[in-house]
Parts: sequence; structure tokens; C-alpha cells
Amino acid sequence: GYAWARTAWQRAASVPGAWFDEAKAEAVVTRWPTWFKLTVGRFAGLPFRLSFWQEVIVRLLVGWKVPIEIIDPETLQPVSVYVRLFRELRLWVPRKNGKSEFLAALALLFWAIEGQRRGAGFCFAHDENQAREVFDKMGDMIAYAPGVFRSRETGEPIKIFAKQLWNAELRSPFRLMPGKAKGKHGRAPFVTVGDEMHEWVSTELADTLRQGEGASLQPVRLYASTAGLKSQHTGVKLWQESEKMLDGRIDDPTTLVVIFAAAPEADWRDESAWRAANPSLGLSPTLALLRGEIAKAVTPAAEA
Repeated sequence: GYAWARTAWQRAASVPGAWFDEAKAEAVVTRWPTWFKLTVGRFAGLPFRLSFWQEVIVRLLVGWKVPIEIIDPETLQPVSVYVRLFRELRLWVPRKNGKSEFLAALALLFWAIEGQRRGAGFCFAHDENQAREVFDKMGDMIAYAPGVFRSRETGEPIKIFAKQLWNAELRSPFRLMPGKAKGKHGRAPFVTVGDEMHEWVSTELADTLRQGEGASLQPVRLYASTAGLKSQHTGVKLWQESEKMLDGRIDDPTTLVVIFAAAPEADWRDESAWRAANPSLGLSPTLALLRGEIAKAVTPAAEA
């Protein structure tokens, strides 16, 4: 059921000069529950222990390195440096599998723990309220672990504002954004979070932010979505692109595509189909919840 992981590993291994930093991946996974706490309901305040599928994603994102040639700013001579291979995550997973908590922790990992000076972060979705699902969880995680998210030099904590997080040590903001691209040119993102791809009106904002990454050696884009409707054209386009990346019709080894979905021919009433689509089933969502929803699906609209 993890063909996406095998595909990503094989393609990464085929990139010239690429190598897997096992020690780095192991260190991040080991320290993860000491950095991050969960934020919602019965999980609030508990250490964030990675489920297997989340651990695989983290190891792939932080472990694979690739050499690139740059111009050294001091000597103005070409030099080779290693950076993360994966620049973009596209995660497709059903509701209530911990997507927003996972995105929030990943964003903090790259922006705060492994951040760069003036390495700005941005969070967007269909609209500002939807983007708050991730942004507010980032704030909660910071509040739960003040000893982690503070300056090593002065002890000053990361500040949490209504629409911005501020890392004084790195002089870097993380901003909540409306879902429109107007007025967003000139930004220089280091970390970009785009939630609920299926509801994006267009990819204009994502494209605008991506095109502003030029000064960073290893920027990262973290995109995720639950399922959408066929009438949501941008979401369908992104879904189809993701499928093409997985099967090789689009050659992009820098994008990690993760899809959890039942097979198209699967019987949606069969529990094996539920498990194929829901990697955290039992933890969240619970089997009782899913069985209840299935029992209610007695009309075509409810089935959809």
C-alpha cells in the first residue's frame, strides 16, 4: 500500500550524486516527539508520536540530499553544495487522519528548527479562515514547547500574533495569508504551506510564491488536501498532476507525492477500502465514526 514511498526512494536514488543521510533522518524522527505536541481534543498536550506513514514522509523529506552548483557569494567562484532533494510535498489523505497537525509540525521543523536567517514562511488555503487550521496549530505547538521554540542566544521565545509568528533569532516571520495572489509579488518564501488543494480557485498564489524562492538553496513547499469534487477544476488538475508524477508521465524527482486512496474499483463499504484510504484508522478517525458514516450513506448524495 506504500507504492508512493518505493517510487520516491527509487527515483531519488537515480538522481546523479544523490545520497540518503540516514543519521539525519534518524535524528529528526527520534527528536520529533520532544519538539512537537498535539493540539486537539483528547490528544491535546500529548507528545506527537509519528505514525508509520508520517515517519516515512519525514525520513524521505529530510534524508535525501543532492549536490547543486552555485556561485559562492564571497569568492564569486562556482562551488558544489548538498541540499535537500525534495522541494515539494503533495499529500492526499482523507479527513481526520491528522493532516493539519502534521503540516503544522513539518512547517515548524523547516521554518523554526532548521530555518535560515530571514527565511520567511507563508500559510495559505482557499481563504484565510481555512489557512488558520494549520497556522493556529503551529502557534499551539510553539506554546506547548517554549523551551524548544526560543532563541539559543537570548532565550527570547517565538512570538505568536494573530496573523504572524516571529522568530527573533532568525529575524524571520511566518505569515497567515488570504487565498488570493494579488499583492503577493515580491515575497521570498523559505517555507510555504498550502492546505486543501482541492478547494483552490487557481494555482496563481502557489505559483507566485514558488517563483519568489530563487534566493534560497533549499526552500520547501508543503501542500496537502482531502478529497474534492470533480467540479473543483483546480483541485482535479492538481490531483491528475500528482497521479502523473507517481506513474512517471511527469518527471519531477523533487516532488514527493503521497496518495492514500481506495482503488477506483473498490467497494466503499468494504473495510479493506477504508484502511487503504485512511492510514491512521483507529487512532483517527475511529472505526466507530467511519462505520457510523457508512451506515448513513443510504442516498446517492450521502454516498458521494
